[in-house]
Formats: sequence, structure tokens, C-alpha cells
Amino acid sequence: MRDLADVVRPHTHIPGYRMPHYCFSGLHISCEFVLPGVPAWEGGGAPDVTIAPGPVPDRLPGAHGNTFQVAGDATVRVQFPRVGTFLVEDGRRVTFAANPAATNRDIALFIQGSVFGLLCHQRGLFPLHASAVEIGGRAVAFMGDSGAGKSTTAAALLQLGHPLLSDDVSVIDLSGESAMLLSTTPTQKLWSDSLRALGVEAGARVRPQLDMDKFERHVGGAFGAAPRPISAICQLETALDDGSAMFEPVAGARAVQMVRRNIYRLQAAQEMGKEGRLFLQSATIASTVPQFILRRPTNLEHLRSFATNVSDFLLSSWCK
Repeated sequence: MRDLADVVRPHTHIPGYRMPHYCFSGLHISCEFVLPGVPAWEGGGAPDVTIAPGPVPDRLPGAHGNTFQVAGDATVRVQFPRVGTFLVEDGRRVTFAANPAATNRDIALFIQGSVFGLLCHQRGLFPLHASAVEIGGRAVAFMGDSGAGKSTTAAALLQLGHPLLSDDVSVIDLSGESAMLLSTTPTQKLWSDSLRALGVEAGARVRPQLDMDKFERHVGGAFGAAPRPISAICQLETALDDGSAMFEPVAGARAVQMVRRNIYRLQAAQEMGKEGRLFLQSATIASTVPQFILRRPTNLEHLRSFATNVSDFLLSSWCK
């Protein structure tokens, strides 16, 4: 294995060297190491976010907690066992001190997840714990707790020709006239039973040192990089044999609460003083984007027919 310093500290002394620049949810990100699978930034200009190794304080002034520490100016220090410690400032800077045992892939995994979620809260974007695909030119997000089937549902729809937009974290921008979903990366993380059910070959194991039965899947050209208007949000639940409809519309206060409880890194955002803004954003999304409870089969053998029914229902909804 290469020494970590060779991974996270590239050869900046080489004349003409340029740090990797990436496009993640429309943001121009400059990072001092490789973010596997993240699209390159094709334009110029100053980066929106810089990510670099450096010293991270043991404690932020006035902060409490251990995993997440939040200072009065909404700066966040977050520590992940076996990976490292990250300092997230002003929605623009990330400084990290890596654990000696961490790999480039470990660091990138947490930057694209928790760290990016914190950046979104600092920047006023709305990160949802959801995976998303494009159906009929519009974004559809599938949200739920870990293990609810977000990535699996998106992967099944991908096989029907619906491009992937995001995996696990879906970013919504409410600054314009309509809610827009900002794409993240053409990589999914799927459990082995889902890969088998879909007949998809497994990629690299996610965090192999923890022996997780979860693997990466790069979708290549089946990725939609441009922002899409978000036209449906579905809360995934396990189907029961009680005659319940596959799609159950949700509206009003119930819809607001459904969105709110799926905000990515909600507790940290509350400690950052974002509660009022998050409530208003949740209410805006609930009042403008149709929401459903979507009941999925427990048996993965029915995954393909489930995806077909989901696709047909949503496409017919667009045409009404």
C-alpha cells in the first residue's frame, strides 16, 4: 500500500502541477487528493470549496460533544474513528488531519457524505438523506433511513434507463423559482444481496477494514450531471400484505415532517443554528414537490417489477 502522504499530499512541488478540481452538486471543489468517481471541473475560476490536509484543533471554543463540535460561528469539527478529523468552515474550507491507517478511499467516502452535508448546511443548500434518478427529464428522490432501499431502488430504475443523479445524499437548491436537484457523483454503494438481485458486478468494497458487505458501483455514462427540477419525493417503507397502495400521497404538516426528519445530518445543523431555515425549506419543499410513501417489496426477487411499476406510475403522473 502507498504511504498516505503520497495519496493526500500530491507532488505540489512539480512545476506546472495543478491540484485536482472537481464538480460536486454544481460546486467547484479544489482538493489536494483524488476523489474517486467525482466528475472533473471543466471550467475555470476560483473554487467554491477548498479541501486540504492541515492541523485541526482538539476543541473548538465554546463547543460541546465529541464526534461533532460546533462553534458559535457554525464552524464544525467532526471526528471519525480510523479515518481522521475534519474542520468545516464557512461552507468554503475543509481541513483534515488523517488517521495514519486511513486510505484515500476512506477519506473521500466521508468527504462526499458527512463533510459535504455540513458544507451544504453552511451554504444554505438542503441535503436530503436520499438517492435520486431522472425519470422523464425530472428528478425523483427516494429517501429513508439506512437500509431502507434508497440505493437499491435507484439501481433498479437505472436498469430501466433512468440516469442516476445522486446516491445517499441528494442536494436540493431552493434559491431559484423551482426546487432543483443538484447531481453528486456517478457512484453507488450497494449491499451484496442487491447486487446479486440486479445481476450487477461488485466494485471495490466499501471500508474493507470493517469487513462491510457493501460495494461500490460506478454507473459511467448513465449519470445525469446537470441540475434537474425535482418533481417527486418518495419515503421508502417495507410493503405489508394488507392491501395498502404502493404509492400513498402525503401532504400538509405530515409532508413537512416527512421531509424534515430526512434532512441529512439534521442534529449537527440544529447545533449550527439552522433550525429556522431548515423548517422554512422543509415547508417550501412539502408545498411545491409532490410527496409519497412508497411501499417496496421485502423480497428482492420482485425488484425489477417493482421498479417498472414505479417508473410507469411516475411517468403517467407527469403526463396528467
